[in-house]
Amino acid sequence: MKGPCATGIAYLLILGFTLFLTVAASHRTPLPADEAVLNWFQKQPWPGRPFSEAVRAITSTQVVLAAGAMTAVALGLMGRAREAWGLIIVLLLLPLLQTAIKELVDRPRPGPPIAELRASYSSPSFPA
Repeated sequence: MKGPCATGIAYLLILGFTLFLTVAASHRTPLPADEAVLNWFQKQPWPGRPFSEAVRAITSTQVVLAAGAMTAVALGLMGRAREAWGLIIVLLLLPLLQTAIKELVDRPRPGPPIAELRASYSSPSFPA
């Protein structure tokens, strides 16, 4: 099995496994290694606040939707209408799926005493 069908099956398997892990994590919080991993990361001198803020900015829903829309337009102009429409559909579903997964998991973000809060609850990265 080659081509788009195999790629689609691979994506669905990865998505299914990711959703399985997400739901599994939602039933046990905090996870056994949460505190150790958070403490280790927060003691590291890098990437630092500027890098974290840059990653948070470029991965925000608005930026992803805008970049995806520009990509869909470019695909359409290149004559790849099927890919452009596929991307548009995914972009329309993205905010809904993002909210649905967060609501489904409903795993609270670790806070004190386990982790230092570096952003307020009104930050665009909450809930993450």
